[in-house]
Amino acid sequence: MRKIAVFLQIGTIAAVIVIWEEIVVKGFVDPLFLPPPSQVLYSFATLPALIGLPFYETLTKTLLSFAVGSGLGIALGILIGSGIFLHDVLYPYIFGLYSIPRMIFLPLIVLFLGIGFNSTLFYAVLHTVLPVIIIVIGGVRAVDKRLILYAVSVGATLTQIYTKVIIPAALPSIIAALRLGIIFSLLGVLIAEMYLSLSGIGFLMQKLSFAFRSADLFAVTICVAVIAIVISVLLGEFQKKIGERQI
Repeated sequence: MRKIAVFLQIGTIAAVIVIWEEIVVKGFVDPLFLPPPSQVLYSFATLPALIGLPFYETLTKTLLSFAVGSGLGIALGILIGSGIFLHDVLYPYIFGLYSIPRMIFLPLIVLFLGIGFNSTLFYAVLHTVLPVIIIVIGGVRAVDKRLILYAVSVGATLTQIYTKVIIPAALPSIIAALRLGIIFSLLGVLIAEMYLSLSGIGFLMQKLSFAFRSADLFAVTICVAVIAIVISVLLGEFQKKIGERQI
């Protein structure tokens, strides 16, 4: 079944590329806005020189925002999820903030932090921390209360309850939060670079768009998408291994 699924995935991608090429070649779409795949493929030849420095800058911002946002989100998620009072008081505010599009905070971030590295990092952390908190809270709240009661009954300390019971039981949710966190970090950095920075992949994509270099823009977009997919798949495999060990 796995081989069939992979075959269907590859076949679907190939079909989309062929149809895409034919639509543009036949003149149904202006190649200025939607370049044919053959032209995008040609743009990949110049891609390393185009995205070299911006790629490393965006990667650095993504990893930093992921480390700060996910670390803070996991810590707060465990703390809020394990306490009835904290959960009842803070969760509505967290969920309310999560429901607000983070882009509306861009003018405020520019006002207080200006344009540059700090504002990009702050926005990416904000974009990451809220979904991580919510996922971890859900995982902690789903921990079997009987495990905690048993730990208390045998004299476990508060530290032992967290390290030996709550965190191991909520580990699949924590890994899932990390899996989404890295994607939210990358997305947050790209958005911030488009509006709050003069460098990075996000700024490069905006510059290519304004210059109508659609083939180069598609090539950069595909490269970023592939990187995000690879990271997500690797974290997904790690999550499966954690689940298998717990079983």
